Amino acid sequence: DVAPAADLRGIRGTPLPDGRALLVLDGRAWLFAHKSRRFTVLDVGSTSLFAYAQLVPTMDGRVLVAGGCAVLGQDRALPCAAAAGAVWFEPRTLLFSAGNNLAVARAGGTGFAGADGRVWLQGGWDASGAHATQIEKYGASSSVTLDDDGAVATRLASGAVVLAKS
Repeated sequence: DVAPAADLRGIRGTPLPDGRALLVLDGRAWLFAHKSRRFTVLDVGSTSLFAYAQLVPTMDGRVLVAGGCAVLGQDRALPCAAAAGAVWFEPRTLLFSAGNNLAVARAGGTGFAGADGRVWLQGGWDASGAHATQIEKYGASSSVTLDDDGAVATRLASGAVVLAKS
């Protein structure tokens, strides 16, 4: 139960279906097993992983690791210059593989998996450090941005996605 890094600002994590958790920070990744309270270092290969990335579990069990801070200041705080890279993590094999770039570079924010296998990403900061206002529907072969400033997307229990704007 020792922390995987001395400075954890920007670390992101998500639970996995088997009860473990995936943690990502600055080019490194770990699995945390709650029962044994142990961290396991993962081999990230040549993939790029950044602080403040969005980690989104998908319906097929994989995790999309999207964006993050390409450059962090001394205080390691947001906003930052966001990255557009995306990486897939396969919990069954413990392998990372490169995905298509995001349509909008972003750090922070939230995301969720849609019933169609695509991932919806929203919020955070863009490459200039400004608030990312576009919602992105990220797919394995393409991404679409919805230029609807101020809109929010959420997934219903049925799997349907609702966009709302105040």
